[in-house]
Amino acid sequence: MVTAAVVVALLGACSGAAEPEAEPTAPAATPPPAAPVTVEPPEPEELVLPEVDPELLATLPVPDLTELLPPGLPQVGVDGPSALAAVARFPGQVAVPLDLLTAGFAAPGPNAVPVLALHGHTAGFEALPARWLVVDQQPGWVQVMVPVGRGALPSDDPEAVNHHAAWVLASDVELESEPTRLTISLSERTLTITTGQDAPGEAPGSPTPSPPASPTPSASQEASPSPTPEEAEVTFHVGVGRLDRSPTPEGLCVIAGAIFIQTGEPGLLTSCQSEALDGFLAEFALFALHPGGGFDLETGGAVSNGCIRVQRRHFDRYLADIPAGTAVVVLP
Repeated sequence: MVTAAVVVALLGACSGAAEPEAEPTAPAATPPPAAPVTVEPPEPEELVLPEVDPELLATLPVPDLTELLPPGLPQVGVDGPSALAAVARFPGQVAVPLDLLTAGFAAPGPNAVPVLALHGHTAGFEALPARWLVVDQQPGWVQVMVPVGRGALPSDDPEAVNHHAAWVLASDVELESEPTRLTISLSERTLTITTGQDAPGEAPGSPTPSPPASPTPSASQEASPSPTPEEAEVTFHVGVGRLDRSPTPEGLCVIAGAIFIQTGEPGLLTSCQSEALDGFLAEFALFALHPGGGFDLETGGAVSNGCIRVQRRHFDRYLADIPAGTAVVVLP
């Protein structure tokens, strides 16, 4: 029958021989680990510094009180806030020259040419080496405040008179610590002496003097402030420059050395000069700290031609031994 034949055919088709199973695939081989890549750091660039010809150095101008500084020197700390920022970068660092003359540059660089020669002695003390306040550093270079000299006369450009710095080769100086700083407030008419150690002029660990017998001394009997070693700070009122005559210059100055003023009193010379007077009893107009009167001991006063006047007992106790290189920050 046809139906039976179809069924038999279908059964025959469905019961055909099974296809052979596929052989298992071998697992893929794991690639070997990549070799580590070593990155060689770039070799540091060789520091190239200029060579100073000794014969050229001997012909360069040496800053002094009467001559103008060569043009192009940068100014640092031209006002109160920038002065504070300048001394905060390298607090308490001074550079001591290794030779009698040190080449000073307007800017660092391999092809820099010196524009002046800084003298290796402290002004007023030929036996003492100079000490210059450090305000910046770069590899192979140190920037210091120029201790004396003006960039311009006040009658020509009062803003260019003070605050000049020069770059010196790091190999020409040694760095030292100078923890003392003088801060003058023109509005408060005060001088604050801050040191990281004991009070200036006193041996470390010196006992604090006993208070005066009178509990309320008069202004003329006012006791000298006595900071404790922990505070290491003393403040007293002073006389400052007259606004109508020659205001005390604001900004960053530095103690350049010791002098004797016209009255024969000792004083501390700073790197700054008057920004209002071309000269005062001389070809220059010094800004110094020295003993003097004419001001109220409890409030201070504007009494000078730019100098800071202090009581003689304060000068003898706190200022007489302040070294060159000490920062003087004059705030408004």
